[in-house]
Amino acid sequence: MILSGKFRTYDRPGVDQQFEDDGYGLLRTFYNTGNKKVYTDNAAGTVNYDSGQVCFGPVNLIGTGSNIPDNANVIITDAISGIGSIVDETPGALPTDLLLPINFIPSNNSTIPATTPGTIINIVTPDITVAPIGTTPPPTIPLNSLTPGEFDQPPTTIVIPPIDNSGSLTNSCF
Repeated sequence: MILSGKFRTYDRPGVDQQFEDDGYGLLRTFYNTGNKKVYTDNAAGTVNYDSGQVCFGPVNLIGTGSNIPDNANVIITDAISGIGSIVDETPGALPTDLLLPINFIPSNNSTIPATTPGTIINIVTPDITVAPIGTTPPPTIPLNSLTPGEFDQPPTTIVIPPIDNSGSLTNSCF
């Protein structure tokens, strides 16, 4: 099961979106209107359930969590769907150092060790920052307790051995 924290995209700068897996190997983006979930992209990435590899994108993120563009820099043409445009795209006008929290609970935990919910992935640059937040999950987790929005907090810094995943601008897998 995969569920991300909130983010904003270039084409929908006025609405918080998230992504989740569909249970069949695809990631899909959505926003919540308060009474229903509206899917905006049913092919936003892929998940390999056997290896645990997740590929998200290409998606043009302009903000994550509370690190979103100023209202003065956004023109919203549809308040419900968040469709709009960015006024100023010059360097420094949009937020930088975007971090997107991801809940990744593998179903085959005998092959892939379970992770703590709230692993943070640095989306903007190909470098990946991993920092556990919270405690080790219990053997069973009620689905309604997985709320990535709560992970939009500065993580506790720990020392982790070097991770050899330098990334690339053409590969968005982690």
